[in-house]
Amino acid sequence: MGAAAKLAFAVFLISCSSGAILGRSETQECLFFNANWEKDKSNQTGVEPCYGDKDKRRHCFATWKNISGSIEIVKQGCWLDDINCYDRTDCVEKKDSPEVYFCCCEGNMCNEKFFYFPEMEVTQPTSNPVTPKPPYYNILLYSLVPLMLIAGIVICAFWVYRHHKMAYPPVLVPTQDPGPPPPSPLLGLKPLQLLEVKARGRFGCVWKAQLLNEYVAVKIFPIQDIKSKNVLLKNNLTACIADFGLALKFEAGKSAGDTHGQVGTRRYMAPEVLEGAINFQRDAFLRIDMYAMGLVLWELASRCTAADGPVDEYMLPFEEEIGQHPSLEDMQEVVVHKKKRPVLRDYWQKHAGMAMLCETIEECWDHDAEARLSAGCVGERITQMQRLTNIITTEDIVTVVTMVTNVDFPPKESSL
Repeated sequence: MGAAAKLAFAVFLISCSSGAILGRSETQECLFFNANWEKDKSNQTGVEPCYGDKDKRRHCFATWKNISGSIEIVKQGCWLDDINCYDRTDCVEKKDSPEVYFCCCEGNMCNEKFFYFPEMEVTQPTSNPVTPKPPYYNILLYSLVPLMLIAGIVICAFWVYRHHKMAYPPVLVPTQDPGPPPPSPLLGLKPLQLLEVKARGRFGCVWKAQLLNEYVAVKIFPIQDIKSKNVLLKNNLTACIADFGLALKFEAGKSAGDTHGQVGTRRYMAPEVLEGAINFQRDAFLRIDMYAMGLVLWELASRCTAADGPVDEYMLPFEEEIGQHPSLEDMQEVVVHKKKRPVLRDYWQKHAGMAMLCETIEECWDHDAEARLSAGCVGERITQMQRLTNIITTEDIVTVVTMVTNVDFPPKESSL
């Protein structure tokens, strides 16, 4: 009985030393791999038996790299007595994004599979570690969402505004007016017959008219602000007068009233307008327009090619004398007191057509309103100039220079 007890006690001690009763997995062999086997002069893969002292615990390990989502194993094999490997049955790396991943475990061939879990929670094993989100991801997300929301609100508001504006176009509300102007004799140039007035507004009236076999609407406006900015050209170079905000309407036997003193653009005001000595009759206002027309013709002449002469850069009337933004007093001093006008170049007179145009300009801006040409007379002069210079059939043409480079045009002057 005594010998049997000693034998049982010896077996117990051996079991304790081997860890059998402690539930510990004994590591005898591990999976072996060496990525640098040629340099180390060893095997590349295989099974490595684990050796060590009896009082030392043996483990398996694995090291690898994650290169753009691709797993590259560096080494696998036996590991000796590391407290971080005690009682680990799975080879798991828990550090956050190391440069080289490392894990160890206890048990035969336990390093055959290795995992990367940066958090303590248990997830499905994978040989491709999950890369954590960048630290500024949430900040970027919280910043973009409000901006996108604001942009969407602005776009919707703009769309609603455009839709509402197109659905309800502005309506011209007629105001009281003494009456429509009589039909102009120029309308006889086309087979157009005015039938009746349909609407009257502040700046003119709308007639119902018949053109050939169709009914059309005709707007009739007078003008009181002649200047180059208000003369538009169609594609076929037909001139059209625009901006009728200061226009007047004349009727036979009626006065235009006395509330139209100094109106228009200062630069184009006739001397009598600058002096405030206007005869409020139809002919007086027509002569005022003809003075401004003379300045517009001068602007055309200043940009035309003439015989043996340079083409000046574009300038407004009187810009050379008083600059781009003259006051009313400046215009009175130059136009009324000094009786100056824009310069007519000497070399313009060398061209027959330009010489006739210069003569017409001088008679349009004459200081004496009674001596100025009428619009019909200017039209006849231009027709005569075309016949004289054979402007259509010869190469000796007065050409308007329209291409201007490196020139900043002065801003449009406002009307009083």
